[in-house]
Formats: sequence, structure tokens, C-alpha cells
Amino acid sequence: MAAKPLINELPRPPDRVQQVPTAWTKPPHGWIKANWGLWGSMALMMEAEAMREALLACIRGQLVYVEIELNSKQLIQMLRGERQVDVAVEAMVFDIKVLAGKLQHVVFLATPCQYNKAAHEVAVFVSRVGGNHIWD
Repeated sequence: MAAKPLINELPRPPDRVQQVPTAWTKPPHGWIKANWGLWGSMALMMEAEAMREALLACIRGQLVYVEIELNSKQLIQMLRGERQVDVAVEAMVFDIKVLAGKLQHVVFLATPCQYNKAAHEVAVFVSRVGGNHIWD
């Protein structure tokens, strides 16, 4: 049986209830939604790396309210101590917890891939044209 992480090792609890979305949703006013796309050989490792990169970008941007949306329910369960941490991502999970603790409010959302199409289209557009973009 895996040991539960210490309370101070976990990301701060969100100020709002987390629900499993059934479609892409715009974040509440004042929040930013990060959705990263990286390629690699192991999906779980790539999800963890994407989450880590998103948190680093949010910290650099001095953001306060952040939703991190990814496809891996498994990774979110590892971060919450609901599932044993896979040894392949153990160091990355530790980094994510430390980084999340540097932000005031972080919400981790597991969204099935098919509901992430809007975010994917925006990422493709930004990759093609560059710059910073905000949509309503």
C-alpha cells in the first residue's frame, strides 16, 4: 500500500468544485486555461511534462487563477494521492506539486481528448502565426 503524500506536498485545493467536463468550457472571468501539446514516446510522461511546462509559464507570467487541462485522469489521481505514483513520472510529479504550490489558485482538469478539439485548434493557430491571443 502506497504512503499518502504529506498535506504540504499537495497542490492547494481549488476555490471551486472540479467537475469532469463533457465539452470544452471557457474558464471563468479572470482565470487562464493552459492546454499544452508535446510529443514523446510515453503518453503519461508527456502529460506530466506538459503540465510542468504550463505551470512554469504561468509562474513566469505571474498568473493567479489557472486551470490546467489535460487528458490524463491517471496523472491527476497521482497528484492527489488517490493512485500510486508511477516510477516513470515520480520526479515530474514532485516538480508539479512544488510548482503548483507557487501559484495562488490552480485547478487540474482531466478532459477526454475528444472534448479538447477547441484548445487544439487554438494551439495550432498560435503555433502557425505566433504571438499572444485572447478569445472570448
